[in-house]
Amino acid sequence: MGESYASRSVLNQGQDWAAKQASYMRGEVVVLDDFLAADAFAELQTLALEATVWHESKQHGYLGAFDALGFAPNAIARLASELEAAMPAAFGNNTLQQFWGYKYDNTRKYSFGSAAINVHADEASVNVNFWITPDDANLDPASGGMVVWSKLGNELDDASTRRAYANVGGDVSPEEKARILGLTDSDAATVPYRANRAVLFRSSLYHKTDKHSFRPGFKNCRINFTLLFGRQEDVRCRSSNA
Repeated sequence: MGESYASRSVLNQGQDWAAKQASYMRGEVVVLDDFLAADAFAELQTLALEATVWHESKQHGYLGAFDALGFAPNAIARLASELEAAMPAAFGNNTLQQFWGYKYDNTRKYSFGSAAINVHADEASVNVNFWITPDDANLDPASGGMVVWSKLGNELDDASTRRAYANVGGDVSPEEKARILGLTDSDAATVPYRANRAVLFRSSLYHKTDKHSFRPGFKNCRINFTLLFGRQEDVRCRSSNA
């Protein structure tokens, strides 16, 4: 994979990378439309539909493909290095640590809405999440993407909130979990689904999958890829002066 564009960029170089980097450095959630070059995007779409890498079945109705279980397209490695070069201040020394893909069951009925992945924060520094299912599969263009709050999880939370987060069960609704964590709608940025749209943000910000409704059929399954760069400060060894 990747030979067709071996001498070209995986990223769409039409982005204003300096402006996007400045936005990220201000702590904003960065949205990148037309994220990948057209041929790289097409190859990842084909891989998502045809490759037998979807090995892990998740409780809430989606399949996972992980780097440790054979999901290792060359385009992802190239994408990571190009992102680091395009936004050096944003990524710093935070190199790619892990990545995965999730494929959702469009027919699944959830006990608390249509979002499969609940509120959480990832133990990494930079999160890049992008979507590859064609837009005509999405029945509601105003939703289907993700929600990111401006509140940091795990890194700067007080002890009581950390305990609350750790003790929230898997069957608690996103609304109840957000309430426990002190998250409000005014602190949330909702990014609607678009094919070849990426969302870049600090991984320690609380986030979740937005409600989604996609057409039935194998080719219409909602698919996202996630790349995590670096380590969250809270999981590094603290200095004696911290």
